[in-house]
Amino acid sequence: MDAGSDEAVQKKMQEFLSKDAMEELRNIGDRTESRVRHGLLPRDYQQQQHQKDYQTANVTHEEEVNSYIQQRRTWRESVLLLRDFEYWRLRAEYYPYVRRGDEQNDNFFIRGIACHPRLSDYPMCRKPIQDYFVCRDKNKILQLFNLCAPMKEQFCACINEVFVKNHERGDKKFNAQRNEYFEEQRNRRLSKMMAHVEDSMEKRKKLQD
Repeated sequence: MDAGSDEAVQKKMQEFLSKDAMEELRNIGDRTESRVRHGLLPRDYQQQQHQKDYQTANVTHEEEVNSYIQQRRTWRESVLLLRDFEYWRLRAEYYPYVRRGDEQNDNFFIRGIACHPRLSDYPMCRKPIQDYFVCRDKNKILQLFNLCAPMKEQFCACINEVFVKNHERGDKKFNAQRNEYFEEQRNRRLSKMMAHVEDSMEKRKKLQD
């Protein structure tokens, strides 16, 4: 390789490794903006990223959560990695959905941590869902070691609770109109049968003619 070609390669490498190029690469892989747009992260999340302590626009909720956590902190708070695991475990424990799901053990739709939510379908589960994605985005390495699993269990339990309630509500509505529904079904089948008989008789008459 001659000196001119070597210089061109070096120049190209510098372009790819430039600050602007690396920033563009980070932005391509960063889904934060998309998650904020879809409500999976709080609207003020991007403005809060530079702060050490995460807070949402819902100050009252955040104060309640932090108070719950502070009352239950242990010696792990002073250990570098353990403090993050304890913080997110306690933050997940603040929500009641897993406990309520366990109390109604025989009445569930989903169990465990095997779903990803559409927030538009479950707006009442906004807080645990957003907390889960905040946990993931703030702990890109530790989340690979199930740091955020307790929070995911909570939002799955919340989704389960909402689904079961909606299902029960639908059952009540159906049972209230049960007789009318089956009467309508019978009439529909009878009408269809009569139409089929009339059509057969008309075809037979045409063949006889």
